[in-house]
Amino acid sequence: MDLGLFAGVLWRSRFLVLVGLLAACAGAVFALARVEVVHGHPRLVYRSPVLYQSNVQLLVTQPGFPDGRSVFDTSPTTLPSGHVNLPKFADPSRFTGLALVYSQLIMGNVSQQRVFGTVKKPRNEAFLASPLPSPGGIGGFLPIIQITGIAASPLKAMALADRVATSFTSYLVQRQKGTGVAQSDRVILDRIAGPLKPAVYAPRKKLRGISVFVVLLMLTIAAAFIRENIRNRRAVVAEESAPAVELPLIGQAQRSGSSSSTHGTALAHEP
Repeated sequence: MDLGLFAGVLWRSRFLVLVGLLAACAGAVFALARVEVVHGHPRLVYRSPVLYQSNVQLLVTQPGFPDGRSVFDTSPTTLPSGHVNLPKFADPSRFTGLALVYSQLIMGNVSQQRVFGTVKKPRNEAFLASPLPSPGGIGGFLPIIQITGIAASPLKAMALADRVATSFTSYLVQRQKGTGVAQSDRVILDRIAGPLKPAVYAPRKKLRGISVFVVLLMLTIAAAFIRENIRNRRAVVAEESAPAVELPLIGQAQRSGSSSSTHGTALAHEP
């Protein structure tokens, strides 16, 4: 690629290039933002906001704080008297399974309707729920549900995560009461953290603005080269259509001059 030729073409069409560059900048700005009237004054507002997330963690457990005991029976035992002693605490692995099940229930349409009042989610708002993975990358999950609220502001993300956790906890208690589950047999969702400090979930997307800028700039450069080709073609046509001027050859001019001189000398010698 001849950089000198490239720069020369752009310089000869510098006004066109300047207009195209300004149009590319304006197109990139308006691809990322829009004009809104705020308090009677127009201002630019981003089309897509930054999304934030905040987490709430719920421990799936049961009354009696089983995690604080070193040993407890998980299966029925028969005493010497013949009395069957039923276990007071469930198998700890059951709570991990319940964390998986409850996470799916939280993500369901019924839960979304309880939180948002409708099945359709509001714009720029969502929530996620999943069991917390075991630390160290050893595989498996902990009996802890992590609820993530996603919104366009840090405060909204915290409020959404708190609302989802509270809504599902209340729903679980209502179902336990409605089905007559004894107090000692109920599953408890113990909030152990949250709403936690918000963090950026999805930064503002700038690809659209960059794409618009690049496309308009390429079109501007292409227009400059097309203009240069048209200018060169017109110059060639003008040169071909110009009338041809025939110049005498040097030898012919000299012979013509000498014959004229000889003829003049002859006329001078006549009486």
